[in-house]
Amino acid sequence: MTTQHQELLDELGRRLEARGFSFSRRAFFAPSGIFVTTPPRRSAPETETRDGEYTLADVWLFDRSVHLLPCGDAWEARVTPHGGPHWVRRTATLDELESVAVEALGTSRVPPSPEWRVAEDWLD
Repeated sequence: MTTQHQELLDELGRRLEARGFSFSRRAFFAPSGIFVTTPPRRSAPETETRDGEYTLADVWLFDRSVHLLPCGDAWEARVTPHGGPHWVRRTATLDELESVAVEALGTSRVPPSPEWRVAEDWLD
């Protein structure tokens, strides 16, 4: 991935943050890109702890996520249920990618719509 690709994805991530989502860069266990999630929430209520003590309240969860990345001359969104296949949708523009990301984050269905394909079905 080029620096320009990353900068464009970071800009898209900030736009999605302005809509209430969270994002971070991802460069491990998958192609480089950004990882966008629904707002994270604590897995347990906060409790009084000693300094440095780790509790379940330190674990943050999110309900839905989508991985956004460049793919050749296009852009790709990936949704992967735990233990399941990568469902992908490719777009020509970042504006289209933003719409696809919002679609994926707005539903718990996998795939989010019939336009999504299993990654292995794409022939590059």
